[in-house]
Amino acid sequence: MTNQFLIKNTMQEMKALDSTEINALESGIYAGVQLLGYYEKGDTPSPIVYNYIELQNAADHGPDNGGSIIVLNIGGKMIHNFDVDVDVRYFGAKSNQLTDNSNIIQKCINTLMSKGGNIHIPIGCYFYLDKLVFTIKVNLIFSKTDDRSRPSIVASGTNETVLFLANANNGGIVNEYQLSAAFHPGHVVDVRDDITGQDNWLGVDQERENPSRASYNIRRQGVNKFRIVYQHSKDRSKIIGNGTTFQPWRSEVVLNGISQSSFINTIAIGDMVTGNTSKGYGIIKSIETSSIAIVLEGFKFIVGESVVINGENSSTVITSQLISANIPLQAMSVDDTKGYWGFGTAPYENRSLLSIAGELTVAPTRSAGQYIEDNLVNSTISFIPSVAKDSYSPSNGLSITMDNSRPQSSRRLTLTKRNSNGAIGHIGAVRAYGNLNTSTLVNTSSFNVSSIVRNSSGDFTVQFTTPFARADYIVALSSSNPMELPYVFTKTIASLRIRIANTGSSSLVDPTGAIGFICIGGDI
Repeated sequence: MTNQFLIKNTMQEMKALDSTEINALESGIYAGVQLLGYYEKGDTPSPIVYNYIELQNAADHGPDNGGSIIVLNIGGKMIHNFDVDVDVRYFGAKSNQLTDNSNIIQKCINTLMSKGGNIHIPIGCYFYLDKLVFTIKVNLIFSKTDDRSRPSIVASGTNETVLFLANANNGGIVNEYQLSAAFHPGHVVDVRDDITGQDNWLGVDQERENPSRASYNIRRQGVNKFRIVYQHSKDRSKIIGNGTTFQPWRSEVVLNGISQSSFINTIAIGDMVTGNTSKGYGIIKSIETSSIAIVLEGFKFIVGESVVINGENSSTVITSQLISANIPLQAMSVDDTKGYWGFGTAPYENRSLLSIAGELTVAPTRSAGQYIEDNLVNSTISFIPSVAKDSYSPSNGLSITMDNSRPQSSRRLTLTKRNSNGAIGHIGAVRAYGNLNTSTLVNTSSFNVSSIVRNSSGDFTVQFTTPFARADYIVALSSSNPMELPYVFTKTIASLRIRIANTGSSSLVDPTGAIGFICIGGDI
């Protein structure tokens, strides 16, 4: 009978084929060698068939790689085409939770070459992901705890499946896949910036630094809502993992050399800007004398190119550009059971944008389990508004600006009319205020006052709830009785001592009406 397979139990047996068996393969008595295992029969997923290649009459397929190309002891090679799916056990990988299989997995990657494909790594097959160099379009499927290159996020032994996407598209690193499940699927995106050898596959507008390592499609399509249904905590007694930060990214670009003088028609905030060469595009945020600032929507602009706004080409080109990240979108940083959210520029950025922040405290309604549903969280929010370092220009014609012309000890935000240098108000200067009299020492209308003590007739001490940073604050006093003169006796960062004198005799008297006080400054 011809065209049957020559059966071998192990790789060692196949490599030891003798001349009689080789002749049978060459003559067609055997259609190939069916290998039942690697080290022993049955230790691979299923039997596979190898074909014999006689080197003198066929092209050389390359050196022995332990899996798809096997050099026989007496000469010649056995070849198996794994196509787009490879199980590393066919190349000799061991699932003994001991052996480093990195070199064997690298051989599997090299086998796929430019056509790409999937490499399956069974549970217990240890390797180091950061040792691997990937060709194009290679996906690794393995158990998280088997990658020994860095500590596992989940507890050891959970066998959480990882799909590692390496160079998933030959037009650039896209790395897209769909996750579907009958129940809510747990999904962790892990950007491995310790993996090298990827830069050759960077596409247009892609780089290794944040925020461009995020999916380009997500940035371009402008996802404006993000909802976490389930949260995973390393400590089950806490609903939120310590130190977690959520920060959507967008980019702001200042295009120097492009301004209103570059166009005949009027340009305005909100207009679309497109690069003639790069095809980069974005929305105008502000217009200056010799530049425009835009919110970048896609690609990157190129120095030396002209731009198009409302169908008109600019008469000048981009001379330079300044790219910055993190312009206002929702952000949240959480610590154990307390979270801090914000809308606006991050505190370390120096941008003319509004920043509003708040504090969110959550209490889990059940004490066990990895996941806490968002509809089982009781939340309390305290609102803490703030303004970014430079300024904010709302649409009603007013502007809030940091007055940098003053000394730092008295620097405050000022409220001005837009396009005007005249200040309307000084924001953030009042540190405490209140009223006192002999019957009601602390009026209901007060701020940063914990108590007022009557020391003796006409002598009162105001204690602050939060001490001042400095004691050089200014105190304004008022009296409802022209015969009673309040004045500052002493002041410290923690308290203010006020005395009331009779204007006729100069003796101290208790007030017959309310004495008001305002403390300005002393907080920087």
